[in-house]
Parts: sequence; structure tokens; C-alpha cells
Amino acid sequence: MFGPDSMMWRISRESVMLFGGRAAVLMQLAHPLVAAGVAAHSDYRSDPYKRLRRTLDTMYTIVFESAEDARDAVARVNDVHDHVKGVAGDGRKYSALDPHLQLWVHTTLVYSSIKVYERFIEPLTPDELERYYQESKVIGSLFGIPGELHPETYEELVSWMWHLMDTGEVQVTDLARELADPIVRPLSLVPRGLSRGTSLITPGLLPRPIREGYGFTVGASRAAVMAIGGRAARLVLPRLPQSVRTHPAARNAERRTA
Repeated sequence: MFGPDSMMWRISRESVMLFGGRAAVLMQLAHPLVAAGVAAHSDYRSDPYKRLRRTLDTMYTIVFESAEDARDAVARVNDVHDHVKGVAGDGRKYSALDPHLQLWVHTTLVYSSIKVYERFIEPLTPDELERYYQESKVIGSLFGIPGELHPETYEELVSWMWHLMDTGEVQVTDLARELADPIVRPLSLVPRGLSRGTSLITPGLLPRPIREGYGFTVGASRAAVMAIGGRAARLVLPRLPQSVRTHPAARNAERRTA
């Protein structure tokens, strides 16, 4: 679907992008209909990271594997989503194949990826940012989001995202907080230092209304720590060996296309 010269490869190849996964999940759950679907049709409470792992595996397949493998991965996800439908607690119907909800989920992945890349790797020029967004539309279309539903530019996508929050369509509910609890809590199987670091990173990647909805605060001291951490990462990461810096899926794809 893409290639070595694409912005999709350039951004997705960075292992640090995994830090954006928790933020994307928290943003997704902030839409009450997404939260309702997750609560009713998954084992999220017993394995909160299963959905994230499945999403990441699918995304890496789409970006770095063959077009045939990409379409097969999308078909498997759509087959699962075909059964995810019902009625939320407020009486509204939901479906995982609803293009509007799919666009919200897609937006969370695009937004969090850009935030992580710019914070820990390097800033993107307006042209690079726009190229990445335009390439991301290919992925959205694979999942059934109509072309006309995609905002034209990244700036318009962010405006649409804020519109959903400003109007209250996207807001952190009690159900979202319940589902997010295992994500927000430190990871028991991860070294304490790394777990604390990830927990510190996540709030800074969230839009303010969602961050505050989950009860996160980013005071001056935390903001300073995040700023220093970002500057340090931008100095250190480019000097790391590719075996550490680059995701295995990207390294495999780069070997195939060398």
C-alpha cells in the first residue's frame, strides 16, 4: 500500500510510536458509542491490551506488508466489526462499521502518531504533516470510511476532532473511566521505571478535554519533565542502533525492498 519513500513508512517505522497506543485507546473510549461497543463486545476488562495489540498488528501489516496481506488483515477486522452492534446505555444505536465512529477511531491513531513523532523524533514540516495525513486516508478507506467523509486537510481533521469534543459528542463518561482504569494504572508486568515513564507521557498526548475527563493533570513540573524528556529523546533516538530504534516489521520490509 505504501513504500520506503512514504511518510507512512517514515513515521510508523519508529518503535517509540508504541508510546502513542495508550493515548489513542483513551481517546477512542472517550466517544460513548465506542466505549459501549468495547464494553459489550470484548474481553477488555480481563485483557485491556488485547484490542490495542490487535490494532497495532493490523496497522503494521497494512503499512509494511504486501497489498494482499493488507487487504486480508482489513477483511478480518471488518468481519469482527460486523458483529459489533447494539444499543448504548443512553438508548442510541451503535455499530463498529458506522463510518462516523470509524473516522473517530482513525483520527485518534493519526493524531497520537503525529504527537509522538514530533515530541520524540523531530518536528514535521507542514508539507510532511499533510503528506502523512493524505496517506492515512488510504487506510481509512480500506476500513470503509467514504472519501467524502474524510476532512480535506489535517488542519480540518483536527478542527473536526475539537468540534466533537466542544459539542459534547465526545466526552469521558463513567463507562470510559471504568474501561480505561487498567490502561491508566501502572503496568504490573513492566519495570516500574518504564511504566511510570509511559504513564507520564500519555496525559501529555491527549487533548485537554479528554485528559481532564480522565482526571489527569499536567502541572508546571510535569510539563517541564515532559519537555526535557522530549528534547532528550530527540538527541538520543537518532543515535540508537536500528535494531532498537526501528520496529521489526519495518526492518523486515526495508530488507525486502533494499
